[in-house]
Amino acid sequence: MLTAITGLITTGLNAWTERSKQKASLKSMELSGEYRLKQAQIDSQIKRVEDGDNAAISLDQLSFQHRGWKDEYLLLFTTAPVLILFLAPLVDLILLSDSYQAGALSAAVIAGFTALNQTPDWYLIALGLVFVDTLGFRRLLRGFIENKLGQLSGKKQ
Repeated sequence: MLTAITGLITTGLNAWTERSKQKASLKSMELSGEYRLKQAQIDSQIKRVEDGDNAAISLDQLSFQHRGWKDEYLLLFTTAPVLILFLAPLVDLILLSDSYQAGALSAAVIAGFTALNQTPDWYLIALGLVFVDTLGFRRLLRGFIENKLGQLSGKKQ
């Protein structure tokens, strides 16, 4: 009788141990699958970024081949107001003052930044787009747009 009870207990323990091993094995496989899935998602994101960067670089190279004088003119035309914002206070400082006073140069530079701060947003956006197109910063623009879209989608949730 004692042998039968011991046999039942041993069989039960062996079955329980085997089930525990199977559960541990399943859990290990599940964790391994989750890890591989997460790694595949990360690899996919990296590949998308690399492909997008390569495409942007190719577009920039192609557009550089077809650049002409009009692009340089557009860049100079759109940046002229910004240059004037900073040069006007400096020219006033040089031409209108009889002698240099301490802090006058920094005040002139601050006046330029104050004037830049008062420019319309549409002008700054247009200036940025001209820089992106003319100087070939599409890759930076792409990252900026993705960042802004990510922020907008985060606000909606």
